[in-house]
Amino acid sequence: MPENPVVSVFCITYNHRPYIAQCLDSILKQHTRFPFEIIVHDDSSTDGTADIIKKYERSYPDKVKSIIQSENKYSKGVRTIMASFMMPKARGQYLAICEGDDFWIDERKLEHQTLLLDGDSEIGMCYSRVIKYIQQRGEFDKEWGGPATQFTDLLNNNVIPTPTSFFRKELYAQYISEVRPQDHQWALGDYPTWLWFALRSRITFMPEVTACYRVLSESMSHFKDMTKKEVFVRSAFDIKKFFVRLGALPINVARIDDDMNRTLANIGLYTSDKVRFVKYYLLIRKVKPKDWLKRLIVEFKLLNKAFLKIKLKRG
Repeated sequence: MPENPVVSVFCITYNHRPYIAQCLDSILKQHTRFPFEIIVHDDSSTDGTADIIKKYERSYPDKVKSIIQSENKYSKGVRTIMASFMMPKARGQYLAICEGDDFWIDERKLEHQTLLLDGDSEIGMCYSRVIKYIQQRGEFDKEWGGPATQFTDLLNNNVIPTPTSFFRKELYAQYISEVRPQDHQWALGDYPTWLWFALRSRITFMPEVTACYRVLSESMSHFKDMTKKEVFVRSAFDIKKFFVRLGALPINVARIDDDMNRTLANIGLYTSDKVRFVKYYLLIRKVKPKDWLKRLIVEFKLLNKAFLKIKLKRG
C-alpha cells in the first residue's frame, strides 16, 4: 500500500495550455525523501489545458490527481478554489502552490521547505524568491520577493511570491474556518492567507530563488483596464482592514483608507486621467507634501497636452 504524501501541491489552471506541461514537469522533478502529490484544478479551460492534465494523470497515477470543472467556477463568483475544491482532496501534512503558468527551478524546493517546518513547530509558513519571466518579451527579468515576515511588514507591502509559498495544512484549515474566505468577494486569494499566517504563526523567508513567476499581459494583478485595476486595489485594502480588525491591532483604519485613495489617485496620475486623480485625491484626509507635488504634475501634464493641441492646430 503506497504511503500517504507528506506534501500536497496545489496547481490552479485556466487556459494555460502553452505553460501547463512545463509547470507539471517542474513539480515532478522534485527530489524528495518522501512522497508528494499534485492536485490540479482546471476551471473549465477552453483551450485544451484539461486534455494535457489528464495525460499527466494517466502517466503519473500515484502523483497527479485532477479536478476538471465542467463549468467555470470563477465566472460564478467562486473565489476560493483551493479552500472549496482542493483542500478536501489534500492528504499531505504540508501544502505548496504552483499555478499553471508558473514553474519551479529549484529541484529540492519541497525537500528544503519540509525540513525547515519539520525542525520548528512554531513556523507556520515559509517562502522564498522568484525570478520573473516576461512572456510578451520572451525573457527573464528581475528577481522578486523579500523579507516581510511580520504582520505590519506585509500590511505595507505584499512581497510573498505565491509559487514559493509552503505552509501547514492544519493551519490553512483553521484559516478557512476562522476567516471563511468563501463569504468574501476578495479579488486576491493569496494575500489574506499570508496576513492570517502572520497573525497566527511565524513566517520564515528563505533568500534562495526557487521558482519562476510568469508575467502575462493581462494577469489578475497586471490589468490594463483601469476599472478592473480599481477593483483589485480596493479589494487589497479591504483585506488589510479586515485583518487589522481581526487581530484587534492598534492601527488606524483611516490611514489605510488614505493609502487606498492615494494609490487610486496615483493610477490617475500615471494614466494622465485628471478626473480619476482629483476624485481620489480629494478623499485623502491627511494630505502629504508629495500629494501636492503629484497634483502639480497632473496639472503640468494637462497643460502640456493643451499646449501641444494648440500648436498642432496652428500648424
